[in-house]
Amino acid sequence: MRHHNLSAKYQRLLTLLNGFEYKINELSAFRISSNYQYSKIIETSQLCILEKHLEIELIDLSQMFDVPRRSAIILCSMFFNSYSQKGFVSKIVSEEDLALSVCLDYPVILDLKDAISELGNKNIITVKLLKDSTKKSFALTETFLRKLTN
Repeated sequence: MRHHNLSAKYQRLLTLLNGFEYKINELSAFRISSNYQYSKIIETSQLCILEKHLEIELIDLSQMFDVPRRSAIILCSMFFNSYSQKGFVSKIVSEEDLALSVCLDYPVILDLKDAISELGNKNIITVKLLKDSTKKSFALTETFLRKLTN
Protein backbone atom coordinates (compact mmCIF):
# COMPACT_ATOMS: atom_id res chain seq x y z
CA MET A 1 0.00 0.00 0.00
CA ARG A 2 2.92 2.44 -0.54
CA HIS A 3 2.33 5.67 -2.43
CA HIS A 4 4.38 8.81 -2.92
CA ASN A 5 3.18 12.42 -2.63
CA LEU A 6 0.36 11.63 -0.21
CA SER A 7 -0.55 13.61 2.87
CA ALA A 8 1.05 12.61 6.16
CA LYS A 9 -2.36 11.62 7.54
CA TYR A 10 -3.02 9.38 4.54
CA GLN A 11 0.42 7.76 4.87
CA ARG A 12 -0.18 7.23 8.59
CA LEU A 13 -3.54 5.61 7.79
CA LEU A 14 -1.95 3.21 5.30
CA THR A 15 0.71 2.23 7.84
CA LEU A 16 -1.95 1.72 10.49
CA LEU A 17 -4.06 -0.43 8.15
CA ASN A 18 -1.03 -2.62 7.44
CA GLY A 19 -0.77 -3.19 11.20
CA PHE A 20 -4.47 -4.01 11.38
CA GLU A 21 -4.15 -6.46 8.51
CA TYR A 22 -1.24 -8.29 10.14
CA LYS A 23 -3.02 -8.63 13.49
CA ILE A 24 -6.34 -9.66 11.92
CA ASN A 25 -4.54 -12.37 9.91
CA GLU A 26 -2.91 -13.50 13.15
CA LEU A 27 -6.31 -13.73 14.86
CA SER A 28 -7.82 -15.52 11.88
CA ALA A 29 -5.03 -18.10 11.88
CA PHE A 30 -5.56 -18.66 15.60
CA ARG A 31 -9.29 -19.21 15.10
CA ILE A 32 -8.66 -21.70 12.30
CA SER A 33 -6.02 -23.66 14.20
CA SER A 34 -7.59 -23.59 17.67
CA ASN A 35 -9.30 -26.66 19.02
CA TYR A 36 -13.05 -26.99 19.38
CA GLN A 37 -13.32 -25.71 22.96
CA TYR A 38 -11.34 -22.56 22.21
CA SER A 39 -13.33 -21.89 19.05
CA LYS A 40 -16.58 -22.08 21.06
CA ILE A 41 -15.19 -19.51 23.52
CA ILE A 42 -14.12 -17.31 20.62
CA GLU A 43 -17.55 -17.53 18.97
CA THR A 44 -19.24 -16.16 22.07
CA SER A 45 -16.82 -13.28 22.60
CA GLN A 46 -15.43 -12.45 19.15
CA LEU A 47 -15.93 -8.72 19.48
CA CYS A 48 -14.18 -8.50 22.87
CA ILE A 49 -11.26 -10.57 21.61
CA LEU A 50 -10.97 -8.45 18.46
CA GLU A 51 -11.10 -5.23 20.48
CA LYS A 52 -8.40 -6.45 22.87
CA HIS A 53 -6.18 -7.84 20.09
CA LEU A 54 -6.40 -4.58 18.11
CA GLU A 55 -6.54 -2.22 21.07
CA ILE A 56 -3.62 0.05 20.12
CA GLU A 57 -4.63 0.24 16.45
CA LEU A 58 -8.28 0.94 17.34
CA ILE A 59 -7.26 3.76 19.67
CA ASP A 60 -5.13 5.30 16.89
CA LEU A 61 -7.85 4.95 14.24
CA SER A 62 -10.59 6.25 16.54
CA GLN A 63 -8.47 9.31 17.42
CA MET A 64 -7.52 9.90 13.79
CA PHE A 65 -11.17 10.20 12.76
CA ASP A 66 -12.75 11.20 16.08
CA VAL A 67 -15.01 8.15 16.35
CA PRO A 68 -15.59 5.58 19.13
CA ARG A 69 -13.50 2.39 19.04
CA ARG A 70 -16.34 0.19 17.84
CA SER A 71 -16.95 2.61 14.99
CA ALA A 72 -13.23 2.32 14.23
CA ILE A 73 -13.73 -1.43 13.72
CA ILE A 74 -16.36 -0.72 11.08
CA LEU A 75 -14.21 2.01 9.53
CA CYS A 76 -11.22 -0.33 9.34
CA SER A 77 -13.37 -2.92 7.58
CA MET A 78 -14.66 -0.27 5.18
CA PHE A 79 -11.08 0.72 4.35
CA PHE A 80 -10.11 -2.91 3.69
CA ASN A 81 -13.11 -3.35 1.39
CA SER A 82 -12.69 -0.02 -0.38
CA TYR A 83 -9.00 -0.06 -1.26
CA SER A 84 -7.93 -0.40 -4.87
CA GLN A 85 -4.75 0.33 -6.83
CA LYS A 86 -5.96 3.94 -7.11
CA GLY A 87 -6.40 4.26 -3.34
CA PHE A 88 -9.67 4.36 -1.45
CA VAL A 89 -12.88 4.37 -3.47
CA SER A 90 -16.58 4.51 -2.65
CA LYS A 91 -17.42 0.84 -3.07
CA ILE A 92 -20.61 -0.87 -1.89
CA VAL A 93 -19.88 -3.36 0.89
CA SER A 94 -22.23 -6.01 2.27
CA GLU A 95 -22.66 -6.83 5.95
CA GLU A 96 -20.98 -10.19 5.32
CA ASP A 97 -17.93 -8.53 3.70
CA LEU A 98 -17.80 -6.05 6.56
CA ALA A 99 -17.69 -8.89 9.11
CA LEU A 100 -15.27 -11.15 7.25
CA SER A 101 -12.62 -8.52 6.64
CA VAL A 102 -12.14 -8.00 10.39
CA CYS A 103 -12.39 -11.69 11.34
CA LEU A 104 -15.92 -11.55 12.78
CA ASP A 105 -18.94 -13.70 12.07
CA TYR A 106 -21.84 -12.00 10.30
CA PRO A 107 -24.20 -11.81 13.34
CA VAL A 108 -21.56 -9.92 15.34
CA ILE A 109 -21.68 -7.02 12.86
CA LEU A 110 -25.40 -6.71 13.55
CA ASP A 111 -24.52 -5.94 17.19
CA LEU A 112 -22.52 -2.92 16.01
CA LYS A 113 -25.53 -0.96 14.73
CA ASP A 114 -24.75 1.99 17.05
CA ALA A 115 -21.19 2.14 15.71
CA ILE A 116 -22.54 2.07 12.15
CA SER A 117 -25.05 4.83 12.97
CA GLU A 118 -22.24 6.97 14.39
CA LEU A 119 -20.30 6.72 11.10
CA GLY A 120 -23.46 7.54 9.15
CA ASN A 121 -24.18 10.57 11.34
CA LYS A 122 -20.63 11.85 10.77
CA ASN A 123 -21.08 11.49 6.99
CA ILE A 124 -18.26 8.93 6.79
CA ILE A 125 -20.38 6.10 5.40
CA THR A 126 -23.77 5.75 3.75
CA VAL A 127 -26.04 2.90 4.73
CA LYS A 128 -28.68 1.57 2.36
CA LEU A 129 -31.27 -1.14 2.81
CA LEU A 130 -31.08 -3.68 0.00
CA LYS A 131 -34.25 -4.12 -2.05
CA ASP A 132 -36.67 -6.75 -0.74
CA SER A 133 -34.43 -7.44 2.24
CA THR A 134 -33.54 -6.45 5.77
CA LYS A 135 -29.84 -6.59 4.82
CA LYS A 136 -27.84 -3.41 4.42
CA SER A 137 -25.02 -2.21 2.22
CA PHE A 138 -22.39 0.37 3.11
CA ALA A 139 -20.09 2.73 1.23
CA LEU A 140 -17.58 5.40 2.19
CA THR A 141 -18.99 8.83 1.30
CA GLU A 142 -17.38 10.91 -1.43
CA THR A 143 -17.10 13.82 1.04
CA PHE A 144 -15.14 11.66 3.48
CA LEU A 145 -12.89 10.30 0.74
CA ARG A 146 -12.08 13.85 -0.45
CA LYS A 147 -11.15 14.88 3.10
CA LEU A 148 -9.06 11.75 3.50
CA THR A 149 -6.92 12.36 0.45
CA ASN A 150 -6.41 16.12 0.93
